[in-house]
Amino acid sequence: MKQKHLTRKELSHLTDVKPYVVAYYTSLGRLPLIHESLGAGDYNVYHPESINILLEFVDTKSKSRE
Repeated sequence: MKQKHLTRKELSHLTDVKPYVVAYYTSLGRLPLIHESLGAGDYNVYHPESINILLEFVDTKSKSRE
């Protein structure tokens, strides 16, 4: 599945994290962006590498609960 871009919703569905987690990591500057939102009606476009970053977050959270 090759995509040109990923939105917050798509990233959330692909990694099984809540959308606010994606927003939080974006605000921290940890997720690479292809295009940053310029205002209302525009959206952030995430680099596909963001999937791996969020999957690492999920993996570390699951290990801390064990």
